[in-house]
Amino acid sequence: MHSHSNDLSSRKYCLTSIEKSDPPADMPSGNYCQYVVMYGDSAINCVRAGTLKEVTLHAEDFVKNLNSRSTMSYSNYAPRNNKNKTA
Repeated sequence: MHSHSNDLSSRKYCLTSIEKSDPPADMPSGNYCQYVVMYGDSAINCVRAGTLKEVTLHAEDFVKNLNSRSTMSYSNYAPRNNKNKTA
């Protein structure tokens, strides 16, 4: 394992690049941007419709949400233990 990857608690998602791009093949023409989010050695490559400013705001919010969820002790998507369940 790489030394920078050993301490998972200090790892964060980060927006590494954002730039205007061509529309994906199956999408209508318009303004699109591609951005890359890194987490250690892993990359998330995203394409989103919108102006560079709009996509930048979205990407920054996306990264903030990923980092927020990664520090929780539970998943936002996992069912909660409900003590009021009826059998």
